[in-house]
Amino acid sequence: MTAQAKPRRLLTVRAAAAEYGLSQWQLRDAIGGGQLTALRLPNGRIYIDRRDLDATIEAWKERARADAAVRRLRDPERWANRAERDGNGRFLSAPDGDVAGTADELKPH
Repeated sequence: MTAQAKPRRLLTVRAAAAEYGLSQWQLRDAIGGGQLTALRLPNGRIYIDRRDLDATIEAWKERARADAAVRRLRDPERWANRAERDGNGRFLSAPDGDVAGTADELKPH
């Protein structure tokens, strides 16, 4: 029985991109934009901490969920076509489990 190698904590931009299925430019843009922390060594090489990258990806997911909620509020009629309704036009539940009211109740005031 062989022991599995522990994954490296620090990854080069190229290795992180390959392992996480992202492009190198997506990672470089995230670093440049302050979304992702990186370590630059004196020799100029850039390394990304695996934990920081995981946290950044989780933040991107949270932002994507929030953006989707805002889109639903901005266009409730479009969202209404995807939700279950009762006989009075009230939404019973949305595909993601959200409970809502009528389209008029969801419109921003």
